[in-house]
Amino acid sequence: MKGWRLGTLWLVLVLLAWGGIEATAALGLHALERWRHLTYQPTEFRLDDSERSNIRYMIEGRMGVRMLSPSLGWTLRPSARDRWYLTNAQAIRADHEFAPRPPDGVRRIGSFGDSYTFGEHVGNDEVWSQQMALGDPALEVLNFGVGGYGLDQAYLRYQQDGAAFHFDVVLIGYMSENIGRHVNVFRPFYLRPSLPAAKPRFVREDGELRLLENPLPDVAAYEELLRDDSEVIPRLGEHDYYYQHGYRPSALDFLPSVRIAKVLYHDYRRSKASDAIYRDGRYNEASEAFDVTTAIFQRFYQDVLARGSEPVIVIFPHPGDFASAREDGSRSYEPLLAWLRRNGLRSVDALDAFAGSLDSLSLEELFVPSGHYTPAANEAIGRHVRAQLEAMGLIPERPSSPASQPDTAAQSSPGR
Repeated sequence: MKGWRLGTLWLVLVLLAWGGIEATAALGLHALERWRHLTYQPTEFRLDDSERSNIRYMIEGRMGVRMLSPSLGWTLRPSARDRWYLTNAQAIRADHEFAPRPPDGVRRIGSFGDSYTFGEHVGNDEVWSQQMALGDPALEVLNFGVGGYGLDQAYLRYQQDGAAFHFDVVLIGYMSENIGRHVNVFRPFYLRPSLPAAKPRFVREDGELRLLENPLPDVAAYEELLRDDSEVIPRLGEHDYYYQHGYRPSALDFLPSVRIAKVLYHDYRRSKASDAIYRDGRYNEASEAFDVTTAIFQRFYQDVLARGSEPVIVIFPHPGDFASAREDGSRSYEPLLAWLRRNGLRSVDALDAFAGSLDSLSLEELFVPSGHYTPAANEAIGRHVRAQLEAMGLIPERPSSPASQPDTAAQSSPGR
């Protein structure tokens, strides 16, 4: 009897310990999803209820200022209005239309990129690109940014929509996290929750860039995805880095401890493998993502030059970049900056706009909760980018007027 009681006690203790481990693992999964955007996502990917609902909204055309695009994945909707945003009939973020060529005596700049170029969560006139032209009637900026874009989509939009306009300068916007988007085909493979849309991507074959067109080009393709995602998902994943580097589900996945072990091991492997996008907190120059990214930069830059405009790359840091720069001065994208310098591509690092005040500024002063720039940060970046373009001799100095403000941001060298 005594031995039975002792055995029962041990069993209860083991079950309690196991329960504690599973509860801790469940909390850990929640924390990883909230703070690091890491979720349990096995290779046998299936759409969840939220993604299905969002795809139906996309099919019905309920995407706010965005809409599906056969060639780009998605783009801006012409003549759209949202809480913060307004687009013109040319699907440019503006409240008026633009002629193919600027008026006499006006320098025209085109800006292409993702949501950091578009200016999420600020009004049209508060975006950094519009702040550049503030108080200067001899300068206009056309904002072609689209939320969620990679450099690949920004380049394709430049070819498709920018070709109709004459630009003196083209700003190639690039947020530091974009490197991960260039090896992605279906957004949820890369990040959940996110827009459940497909996109084109480039691959490198025999040293050349080759475009893989958007695998979901129309409403019928999305309807097929909803009908049979088990059939369509593997096709979407054929050229997707994240799908190909995923992990398999198992019968024990109902246990939080098993799921968190897979998530953590996958994240570790993704950061340490030879083809990992990041290694030791910096871009991995040996990765496919780095190779494709630099090739797109080269193609984009040369294409702008061939069309008679002056290209300048503008790199936008995200909150994590600010935190690491403040901690030890490091920049995850330093290998890219070095590559740009070696290859003679002009660039501006927007982090330098805050170089003299990193320790005194809080992240709340620079970023809204979504991780995009506040109006004040947009203003500082606009002043800094303008100062760099002036130093490069691409635009004249801002005329003196009550509306103009002195540039107090630290300036990087024109070649960066």
